[in-house]
Amino acid sequence: MEVDERMLGELEAMGFSKALAAKALTSSGNSSIEDAINWVVDHGDDVPTSEPSPGPEVLENIIIEASLPIQISEQVKLRAQELRGQARKRRAERDARLDRQREKLSNLWHYICALLLHLKSQYVLASFLWVQFGSFYENLARYLCYMQERIRTGKELLEAKRMAEESERKSFRLLSQRKADKEEEKRARERIRQKLQHDKLERQRMLGLPMEVPASVNTELPQQTNNPEQVDPAALPEMPASARECMRECLRTLKHQNKDDNTRAMRAFQTLLIYVKNVFKDPDEEKFRKIRISNPAFQERVGRFEEGVKFLELCGFERVEGDNFLFMARERVDRSLLKSAAAELHKALTNPFFGLFSS
Repeated sequence: MEVDERMLGELEAMGFSKALAAKALTSSGNSSIEDAINWVVDHGDDVPTSEPSPGPEVLENIIIEASLPIQISEQVKLRAQELRGQARKRRAERDARLDRQREKLSNLWHYICALLLHLKSQYVLASFLWVQFGSFYENLARYLCYMQERIRTGKELLEAKRMAEESERKSFRLLSQRKADKEEEKRARERIRQKLQHDKLERQRMLGLPMEVPASVNTELPQQTNNPEQVDPAALPEMPASARECMRECLRTLKHQNKDDNTRAMRAFQTLLIYVKNVFKDPDEEKFRKIRISNPAFQERVGRFEEGVKFLELCGFERVEGDNFLFMARERVDRSLLKSAAAELHKALTNPFFGLFSS
């Protein structure tokens, strides 16, 4: 682009270098000196102040007009000074803005450094706390395992102790049961032996042979008859062993007769025990000492069994009012006899082998 020689000279007269003036005119399109000066104000700092090096960057076609005088008006000079002042002011504002930005960047950098140092210290503290927490957690886990092991061992010891006690109780019950069974078997054998001996003596008596009673035979044992009135309840306290034997035989026979239906025998024993306990606890109450034989409940539980009625007669009851009632007079109440009857009933209810050896 061709450069206006007149405007180039005016710009040089204002103090601008030739290269800067040419660059300003070229960039502003040679429109006017004011546009060139405005361009210098806006872009003067971007253009080097030294003379431009030769090259193809700016091709100037300078028109030499020797006869054109260079005239610079005062208004242009004032405008140039004003533009220079504005340029200096803008440059100062820009420098201040850059300084503030540099200061902000510096403060930001210091803040970042301080933050990094703080984070580093926090990381070190967190690492320390993590190590301490790991140690604490490990110790806690060991303690919990130890407590669980102690609890498990304690439970095992308690279970072993319970099983040992249960085994000991079972062994004691088994020994007691075996002892009771042996005694029951021994008594059953003794009864059979006595019965055989009694039958032998009876046959000798019927045949007219001399009877010899062995010393081992208990002649005082009352014979069982079909007539329960032959048993004298008043004499039973004088022979408690014989009375208890008769009661036991009644209960044994009753259970043996109902061996196919043990429930009926157990129900009869329970009812008899209630009658005996009622009289024992309150002998002055007549309703406990008088039983209607025709009572349906009594017949269903006890009256249907001959041995059940006989047991009550052995306890002190007697038939009255035309065999319609079983009655025990107040003066015939024998608490020791009733206590023995209750004991025999309790054995019959609790001993599962009771009556197994009945003949």
